[in-house]
Amino acid sequence: LIVMDVGTRPVSNHPYPKATVDVPYWPGLADDHPVSIQAASKLGLVFIVTKHGFAHVFDLESATILCSERITDSPFFASAEYWRGGIIGVNERGQVLSVTIDKEKMAKHMNQTNPWLAGRLARRWDLSTFIRSLDEIDDGASDSGRESDASSIAPPSPYNLPRRNHLANPSFRNDPKTRIKRFDLMLKKSPLLEIQSEITLRKEE
Repeated sequence: LIVMDVGTRPVSNHPYPKATVDVPYWPGLADDHPVSIQAASKLGLVFIVTKHGFAHVFDLESATILCSERITDSPFFASAEYWRGGIIGVNERGQVLSVTIDKEKMAKHMNQTNPWLAGRLARRWDLSTFIRSLDEIDDGASDSGRESDASSIAPPSPYNLPRRNHLANPSFRNDPKTRIKRFDLMLKKSPLLEIQSEITLRKEE
C-alpha cells in the first residue's frame, strides 16, 4: 500500500511524506491479492479486502496497519464505501458483508502497542472516555515520580489534556534532564500548549 499526496498542495499545508506499507498475506494462499480498497474519509482509514476474504484496516495518516481479519472464505468481488464508516461488499455466494470498527476498542487496542498512534486516533475520533483515561495515566505517572512514563504518554494525548500546569510548576519533583526530555518529545510529536510555550520563553529570558 502506497500513501502519498496527489494534486496541488496549498502552500500553507505541510507536505505529506510518501509512505509504503506491506499488505500481509496468509501462508498457503499464494494467489491472494487485493480486489478492493476503500477510504473511510470520516475515520481517516483505508480498508483493503483481498480475493480470499481478508480485510485489512490501515491508518491513512501514519500508513500503519491496525488490524487484519478474515471476513469470508468465498471470493470477494464487489465493494463500496459503507455509510457507517468502513466497507460493504458482496462475495460469490451472494452474501452482503460490511466491515466497520469500534473506535473506542480500536484506540484501546492500539494503545497497547503504539500509544502515540492511539492518541492520534482518539483525537481524530473525539473519544472523550479514552482521552480522560490518558489524562489519569499521565497524572498517576507524574505523581508517583515515574516522569519517564509520563513523558512517553504526554505527546500523543488528545486535545493536550494531560499537559496542564503541573508540568511547568517549578515545585514539580523531577530533574532538569527529564523535564527537557519531556519537552523534546512534545515538540517532536505535536505543538506545545500556550502555557508551556510561555513558561519556556520566560526561562529563556
